[in-house]
Amino acid sequence: MGRRQIIWIYSVLFCSTLFAQQYPVQCSLLLKGGASPFVSDYVRVEENPLQLTLVNSDVSFQGNVVFKFSLKGVGMTIESNQAGTTVFSVSSGSPLILSGADLSEYFLPANLNFSGYSKAQYESKGVLPEGLYEFSFQAFNAERREVAVSNKAMALVWIQLHDPPQLVFPQNESVVEAKTPQQISFSWQATTLTNTNYILELYELKGVENRNA
Repeated sequence: MGRRQIIWIYSVLFCSTLFAQQYPVQCSLLLKGGASPFVSDYVRVEENPLQLTLVNSDVSFQGNVVFKFSLKGVGMTIESNQAGTTVFSVSSGSPLILSGADLSEYFLPANLNFSGYSKAQYESKGVLPEGLYEFSFQAFNAERREVAVSNKAMALVWIQLHDPPQLVFPQNESVVEAKTPQQISFSWQATTLTNTNYILELYELKGVENRNA
């Protein structure tokens, strides 16, 4: 009896080890600097917060993969309706690092199924409700798209909506004297955000009188 128990224990451990190592590709997902409520932030080219890293540890696997994506919050799920179309190659021993811009097709409404949050809301607002979310990507064989070849890489994040900063100077609707050269200092007061970078855009309105810019 004792021998049978030992053999059974070893069998379980052996099977568990095989199960843990069944995927040739290992994935990890990182959302740098927290998570944004704006979907457009995950597909921008510069300073993209999303980073997906893949390592192919199996020399027998060619390394051509596509992905499925899911985003789960309280009472809502947004996920890929099928594997993606863009094929990525993961060379053996050399990690492949992808940003959200590289994976932009996975955020397109046409490629997603929605539950608890409508496609119309996703398209019109582009803003995710506040709450706890699970982002995940999983790699699939590009030639046999029903076969998973990686673990499901997940990142658990809290998404919070922040009030916009308030303009301190120049004051709203104030008149600024025109000078040559023109130098104006702009300053903002943060609300719920700290260590924030701002993008300032100025436009010249020609042929328009008595109109605020």
